[in-house]
Formats: sequence, C-alpha cells, structure tokens
Amino acid sequence: MSDSDGARPVYGEPKPGVIYEERPAVYGIAFDAQGRVATTRDPFGDFLPGGGKEPGESDEETLKREVMEELGWELELGPRLNGSDSFHYSPRYQKHFRAMAEYFIITQWRKTGAPIEADHELVWLKPDEVEQQYFHAHQIQAVREALARRP
Repeated sequence: MSDSDGARPVYGEPKPGVIYEERPAVYGIAFDAQGRVATTRDPFGDFLPGGGKEPGESDEETLKREVMEELGWELELGPRLNGSDSFHYSPRYQKHFRAMAEYFIITQWRKTGAPIEADHELVWLKPDEVEQQYFHAHQIQAVREALARRP
C-alpha cells in the first residue's frame, strides 16, 4: 500500500505500460449479531457487497442498487468510511482497473427478494476469515476501519 498524496490510501502499484480503466465503486459493510461480516461470494472469490457506479448515480444509489442486485436487500446506510484506490487485474472482467472505492457501514437491511445476479450468494464471515479470504486488500482495510468504529 502507498499513499502518494496523503489523502487516500492506494493499494497496488500501476505497472508501466499497462492501461488501467478507472472504475468508481461503492461497497457496504454489514455486521450480524455475532459480529460476522456480510460477504458476497461469487465464482471469483469473496468480496464486500457493492460494485461499480453507473453514470449519474450517487454513492448511496450505487450501493443500494448493487446490494439489491447481489443479495436482494434494501438498505439503510450509516457512516461513510475512508475511501481508497486500488490498482489490480480483474479475472472476472479480464482487464486492469484503478478502482476508486468508497465505503459505508450498513446499519439495517431487509431481504425483499431474490438476488438478480444468480451467481452471487451471501456468506457471513468472521473478521479473521475476511483477512484470509477477501480478494482485495482495500476491502480488508475497510472492514478493519468499520470494526474499529463499532461500539
């Protein structure tokens, strides 16, 4: 991880000669009563619920749409956490991204239907399992920050 301008943590380093597609994204962190973290599992790994912004969407709109698509949940959002950037290769999309991620704590959720994305499933992971299983270091750090803010 580097922090070149002091404002946002940056994970990974851009490789010379590689073109990175900028991808604004928003993710949510929800804890159940046992302190486990809501995780979206798909064929490519374990991730925080959320994803890429569509043109014209606010961060809140993006997160609510993405979590409805992935988990079938309606949300209430709590505090915004620190954002971060990540340079990485995505096996799902087979391209390099500069992910510009924002994060929120999800304070309440309600399942209202089946997920639209059939290859996604909800898995509740203990925080130490997040550390071992998540694909993105920037999402692990966001979970750490959310844990530190829990009462």
